[in-house]
Amino acid sequence: MKADDVLEIIRHYRHDLLNELQLVHGYLSMGKTEKTGKKVQNMIERYHEERKLFDLHCPYFTLWLMSVDRNYPQFRIRYETADIGEISNMDLTLFSSCREIFSLIGDYIFKNHMYHGKLQIEQEDEMIRLSFAFHGSIQHPDQLKKELSARPYIQQAEIDEENFGFILEYQLR
Repeated sequence: MKADDVLEIIRHYRHDLLNELQLVHGYLSMGKTEKTGKKVQNMIERYHEERKLFDLHCPYFTLWLMSVDRNYPQFRIRYETADIGEISNMDLTLFSSCREIFSLIGDYIFKNHMYHGKLQIEQEDEMIRLSFAFHGSIQHPDQLKKELSARPYIQQAEIDEENFGFILEYQLR
C-alpha cells in the first residue's frame, strides 16, 4: 500500500470522525442528552473494537478493513474482534484472502444495492476464524457458493434469498 493510499484512508477516517462529533455537538445544542449519550456510547464501543483490531498487529489487514467502504462502495461492515492479541504473522494471509473474496463477491452483487454486514474475528485453539455475514440478495447464489467453497480457507458458505455469509479459518503459525 502506498503512502497516498494510507493518507486517503486517514482523510476519510477524520471526515467520519468529524461528522460524528458534529452530530454529538448538535444533539447537545438541542438539549437531547439521551441521544447524545447513546451516540457517545456507540463511539466508545466502536473505538474499543478498533483498539482490539489494532492489537492484532496486522497493518495490511487493518487498513484493508478500514477502507472497505471506500474500495467497495456497496459494502458497510461492522466488526467485532475477540481479545486475541498479536497475530502479525497472519497479516498478509488475512489481507490477501479477504481482498480475493471481496473481488469475487463483486461479480455477484447488484451494483445498485447496499450490503450491510458484520465481521467477527475470533480465535479457537490454534485457529483464527473470520465470520462474515451480510444482508442483501445476490445474483447466481449457487454459483457464488460453489466458488467460495472451492477456496481452501473457506470453512462454510451460506447463501439464501436475503443473506449471505462465509467463514474463513486459518491455522496459526
